[in-house]
Amino acid sequence: MIVLRIVGNKPAEAPDGWLIFNAPRPISGHKTWRGEFVHGDFYAAIDPRADDARSLVERAVSLGAWILEYLSREQAIEMAVRAIAENECCSIDEARSLPEDYIMFGFGAWCAEDEVALSDVLRPTPRPADGATPRR
Repeated sequence: MIVLRIVGNKPAEAPDGWLIFNAPRPISGHKTWRGEFVHGDFYAAIDPRADDARSLVERAVSLGAWILEYLSREQAIEMAVRAIAENECCSIDEARSLPEDYIMFGFGAWCAEDEVALSDVLRPTPRPADGATPRR
């Protein structure tokens, strides 16, 4: 599935720790809303610890939804610096010394979009030794 990293604040509708999906058509989730156009204007937030999370994620992806990951400018710059150093075979310090516009171009070129597996998104929540359902 596709992850699109965006520099900015996550939508207020999405609780912390929940996955945020965006699609060009309506999708289901634990919370849904319409918002700013990214890949579409339909949004869904899914609690990755919920029992139905896997089925909601699979359904959203089957409808063309992308996961949105919101980063601060500082996080994006750090991610881009590492990618520039790796892809242009320079040191981290050399990459950091580049103009910020070039670094942000590197973010768009190497970091903004990625492909991830479902297992990377829905990591199982460990259960206590007594087998009880963990509190959320």
